[in-house]
Amino acid sequence: MDNIPEVAVIVPAHNEADNIVSVLSALSNVDLISEIIVVDDGSCDGTANKVQDAAGLDKRIRLIRHFRNLGKGQAILTARNATNAPILLLLDADLAGLKPMHVLSLIEPVINRKMDMTLGLFKGGKLLTDFSHLATPWLTGQRCIRSSILDELDVNAASGYGFETALTLVADRNNWRTGIVWLRGVWHPPSEFHHGLLQGIWQRMHMYFQIARAWHLAGGWFILWRKTQKRILLFFVSLFLLGFIAFSHNIIVGYSASGNASEFDNLPVLAINNVHSILDLLHRCAIIGT
Repeated sequence: MDNIPEVAVIVPAHNEADNIVSVLSALSNVDLISEIIVVDDGSCDGTANKVQDAAGLDKRIRLIRHFRNLGKGQAILTARNATNAPILLLLDADLAGLKPMHVLSLIEPVINRKMDMTLGLFKGGKLLTDFSHLATPWLTGQRCIRSSILDELDVNAASGYGFETALTLVADRNNWRTGIVWLRGVWHPPSEFHHGLLQGIWQRMHMYFQIARAWHLAGGWFILWRKTQKRILLFFVSLFLLGFIAFSHNIIVGYSASGNASEFDNLPVLAINNVHSILDLLHRCAIIGT
């Protein structure tokens, strides 16, 4: 056990009095965790009281309070500055269905040095949150990471709901080993459930704005271009070749039909099978196929 690095759990929370107790209960049943840091980010409900009650039962739980809402990114960075643990587990405060086995599945690949970061994606919980994680896996708030990754973050990009996007881009830029862990049966309520329909829609739009801002500030466009430029070039070269073959074929067929095929007797003629080869290349090209 002495060789196992310390693991600190960071749980940013804003008005989560109704949900945070079940999350802390699951964490309290995982012996591998060294400390559990909850950052109450300017809550105006009983979140802090619920955390203090839980701390009375588990001495690993610590409460840090922001007396005004500073955003999720700042809450995580505040907790990170309060611990020396080399491994951090980041969890949302409103998770439903979280069990100790889910926590362990996120931590163990990082502790065993098989991964530098794990991403926890929902599966088999609620259809809406399952689809959300499947469509945008880089936005998940459930992660286990090496603490050193946060040293590379652009603090401005990581502010608010941009934290996960900024973190994902940093991991990609530095070639960190990243793996997906399926959290079966876990889900969390959407913003519209927390805040009501109109306020929830406004909150979601605000979240999307911060995500787009983080993408821009963290160099997301540059990384996307770096990853796709070869595929884009391959696509246009293939398209040019396909056009050239089709053009050449049409000329040969046209002259053959007009009785002038003899003019092309000494030219190499491209078989029509080559067109299918180019189409197959286009199909395998990432811009079209994958």
